[in-house]
Amino acid sequence: MKIWGIGAYWDGADDMSEFFVNNSLAAIGWPEEYAPSIHAMANEMEIGDLIYIKSFSIGAKVLNIKAVGKIVGYPYVDTSLFGGEIKKAVPVKWLYTGDNVKYPLSQAETRNNVYSLTLYREYSPGVIRTLNKLVDF
Repeated sequence: MKIWGIGAYWDGADDMSEFFVNNSLAAIGWPEEYAPSIHAMANEMEIGDLIYIKSFSIGAKVLNIKAVGKIVGYPYVDTSLFGGEIKKAVPVKWLYTGDNVKYPLSQAETRNNVYSLTLYREYSPGVIRTLNKLVDF
């Protein structure tokens, strides 16, 4: 099982977190032609992987965990949900959608500067423990 972090701020302003939860999915805001590497990474997602919606404040060194879910299908391209725009999405059963959890990153964790990215694979033992506690794994 892999664990993925995904951002939900599109165009730097639109927070899609609630949309993701309400539609049982997570999606990449960038078209594939603008972010082929991110789309290639999304193709590595598998049923049973965990995914969490996050935001990150560089100055505060705090990772905000907004929701945690289990991937329940394979990545797909959809236009109907996104006003005709082609977006890659993955079906998610959201297991934790409570209060925003603030995880203070350690100095070692801030050296792995992936937290401001759109999508990444999570490797931090501390973040993984926190996510597992939220969903009772």
